Amino acid sequence: MNILNKNRFVKFVTIAVILIGAIIFGSVFFQTPTSAPLLKYSQMDFDANFPENTGSVSKATVFVEPESDFVDVPISVRVAGLAPRQTIGLSAFATDANDVQFSSRTVFIANADGVVDTSMTAPVAGTYSTSESSGLLWSMQSDAGQRYAHSMSWGKRTVLIEAKLDRDTVVQKSITRIYPWATINHQAIGIEGFIGDLWLPESEDDLPLVLMLGGFGANTRPATASLFAARGFAVLDLVYHGQPPLPRALEKIPLEYAKEAIDWATRQPGVDASRIGVFGTSKGAEYALLLASKYPGIKAVAAWTPSSVAWAGISFRTPFTRSSWTYNGFDVPYIPAKVDLSTIGRGLKLITGQPAALHDAYAAGFENDVEIATIEVEKISGPILLISGEDDKMWPAAMMSGMIVDRLKSHDFAFKYSHLNFEKTGHTFPWGQWPQGPLDSEGFIRGGEIEPSHAAGREAWFSTIDFFQSELRSK
Repeated sequence: MNILNKNRFVKFVTIAVILIGAIIFGSVFFQTPTSAPLLKYSQMDFDANFPENTGSVSKATVFVEPESDFVDVPISVRVAGLAPRQTIGLSAFATDANDVQFSSRTVFIANADGVVDTSMTAPVAGTYSTSESSGLLWSMQSDAGQRYAHSMSWGKRTVLIEAKLDRDTVVQKSITRIYPWATINHQAIGIEGFIGDLWLPESEDDLPLVLMLGGFGANTRPATASLFAARGFAVLDLVYHGQPPLPRALEKIPLEYAKEAIDWATRQPGVDASRIGVFGTSKGAEYALLLASKYPGIKAVAAWTPSSVAWAGISFRTPFTRSSWTYNGFDVPYIPAKVDLSTIGRGLKLITGQPAALHDAYAAGFENDVEIATIEVEKISGPILLISGEDDKMWPAAMMSGMIVDRLKSHDFAFKYSHLNFEKTGHTFPWGQWPQGPLDSEGFIRGGEIEPSHAAGREAWFSTIDFFQSELRSK
């Protein structure tokens, strides 16, 4: 190969790798996914279940529990007073910040006692298909497929639950969903060059601090931060790349950046500097584990879809040739990306709009000697919670979580640790009880199935809240 052709080939490889890096770590939590198909159920198909009036359902009643609660809290819907084995429809209706209507539609058959209970019974048709108590909420869709838009001005929102009993008879129940971001005090980080918000609910006592670190998405996450803060925490929602004046690329991010942000937060009135936890997802979970391994003041770590090693950074200028992180001015040892024909093939898929997955490319990184890049999790000064999906198509989070557990065992780790691994769940854990959309996004395959992923997301979310409640608030 002559020099000119060699340079062209290197440029082609570089472009392909850059395109992969640009989307490699979309934020796993606090996003609305956009491309995997949802179950569709048209109004025409729905109405076909009710060809005539029955005249025997006037005493039917709709019960919803809870009638008013935070927007992340699941609901259960119960319809009583029906005829045994009666067919009914259940729907939910909500309007987003752009005045777009979202709705779900399902068909149920009452039991022998004339009762339908969404927490115990699966619909026979509709926009979801399992005994999923909040399926009416998260399976809501718009006619044109838009994402559900929230508004920071919201304090409370109404969702209408409707039971269709026959062709012309419906029974309705309104419920209230609470967004705490409108009522919890928050302020921007008061350090030049830092981006993020501190959420601090009113309290007579100083509150434990939880630092939140997202993945490749470079935005604050007010819904997540405020809902977490509403459970009795000061929450520091930190952005660490992608917005000026921060580095554009996710490479060479100083561990000291997060530590300095923590130090600032703990100097604020109402924050307890002796109770600090870190909650990271995807690339942010890698950051969280590294950070906690270096700073003993961090007393609890929750890591969703984590890594057991430090990986190469993601950059538009120098693709996969530098570490993601630095410590004391030096690169944290890392595993470089493997550039081969399969990697280029994935880049070509992305260029042509075809879905692509990176799990195998990351798994191939473990063909290297990874010991020098392995995170020293045994040096963390508190309990650890790991969350992963068995079907993660982004990177092998389940395998890497297992490696973390093995390392903790081999070092006789002095604190509690647990690993929750969910089948039929990938890199996305949709925990919010609002219209969520599909799991895949930006032409990228994240893995998992819709309904198991929603169940896993809910369990992961409340397990994480319970973890920090136990390890930080009860101390």
